[in-house]
Amino acid sequence: MSININVSDLLSFEKEKIILKDEYELEPLSYAGEEISFLSPLKVDIFLERIRSGILLSGKISTNVELSCSRCLKKFPFRVETKIREIFTFKEKMELFKDEETVKEILPEKIVDIEPSIKEMLILSLPTKPLCDPECKGLCPVCGENLNEHQCDCETEFIDERLKILKKLKDSM
Repeated sequence: MSININVSDLLSFEKEKIILKDEYELEPLSYAGEEISFLSPLKVDIFLERIRSGILLSGKISTNVELSCSRCLKKFPFRVETKIREIFTFKEKMELFKDEETVKEILPEKIVDIEPSIKEMLILSLPTKPLCDPECKGLCPVCGENLNEHQCDCETEFIDERLKILKKLKDSM
């Protein structure tokens, strides 16, 4: 699926701006070796307006996704709300926007595909270490038990064999 917007009216100055308020169903995303599923439709509230040699897209996007906790691996819902700003221009005018961070191309049919920009902003809005709860205890490194649900009796203190003599010395003091 792609979200294409015809911008010919903007480029010919027939319209000042295009406002888009809609919902879209997106396919799951692949991020950091994991598949991110969408729990709700993507809400798009954006506008496109003509600027000096192109089109400026700006607005907000929001949705709910399902992430895996980086400590206990439990799936949990996560709300993503972010602003989006992108410039689109024709291939021959890309040089004019060399100082801009992101500039995308207006297709020859005077269409802009905003889906790649939206997916990029969604991914950038995801936490690098998603947690189901800030106090998540994670998994036992010995038996793999979820420590949020059950406390196991495993010995989790690991002492490097080379340093055991120092522990004995400390305990004797």
